Amino acid sequence: SLGPALPSYVWERAMRLEPNLLKCVVFIGHETPAGFVPCGTGFIIQHIYDSVSFHFLATAAHVIRDFAGDTFSVRINRMDGRSECIKVKKGSELKHPDAAADLAVFGIPVAITPDVHDITSVDVGRQTRDQEREIVGGIHVGDEVCAIGLYTSHHGAIRNAPVARTGHIAALPGEPVRVLGGLHVEAYLIELRTIAGLSGSPVFYLMPPVRVMPNGGVQAIQKDKSPGVPLGVLVGYHVVESKEDQIQVPRFGHVEAAASGNDQSIDERNTGFGVVVPIERLDEIFEHPEFVEAVKRDAAAFKARKDGYKPAG
Repeated sequence: SLGPALPSYVWERAMRLEPNLLKCVVFIGHETPAGFVPCGTGFIIQHIYDSVSFHFLATAAHVIRDFAGDTFSVRINRMDGRSECIKVKKGSELKHPDAAADLAVFGIPVAITPDVHDITSVDVGRQTRDQEREIVGGIHVGDEVCAIGLYTSHHGAIRNAPVARTGHIAALPGEPVRVLGGLHVEAYLIELRTIAGLSGSPVFYLMPPVRVMPNGGVQAIQKDKSPGVPLGVLVGYHVVESKEDQIQVPRFGHVEAAASGNDQSIDERNTGFGVVVPIERLDEIFEHPEFVEAVKRDAAAFKARKDGYKPAG
């Protein structure tokens, strides 16, 4: 048995998800007289420029596209057990230059502070990502992943109550996969049943608490290493290519008919595969000249303030 030979944290990590992974998520929706109505998921990301840490909202671009009006609301959990809604302006985002990538990044109009907001941020910088991937030792088909986001039927009346859906990597990026609208994008396919509301969710690669090495030895991942490595952004589900993919499916004693030739629901057929745009695609937003220039100005202004400057990290 490996039990006596391995530290206790190995077994703790094997049994439960790291709680902080749930705290990076916010819900996107609109406010009504009856209260906040969530429609999608976003998450807080951290981008460091010249040792200054900036926070942004990342989500799938289509989550915002269909909102009526000039603004949408983002609900963020607070440390006092409540939540607060902030208004974000539509059209203020930086969209990914590739429409199929379906990514958007927004500035946060309020300061995210640990003494007020019960939220963590995901560091998506190259350096952090490279270090985490080195610890992981490569990501492969069959590895476990987790999407964290909105379940509209159980979203939380007073504060956000995100759910965690786990699955496995079914295919690595390579052959472009089809998404809604007839677009194709290089992305991970994950075996994880997606539902309305999960669009824009962060997806994490779950590092195993132990790894069996080629020589037969056992490697324990240290407790202070990240238990969840950002894999990408869930932008939706993989859709069938044609009606021929909609085969007859036996289900509870009867047969579900395949789509007919005039069926119009092909684009709406959920295959069970989630489409995850790699987290590296955010680099193409952060390296956009407009973004770099804006962050450069903000970093200089922040350092010039007289109320104290502390480098990030």
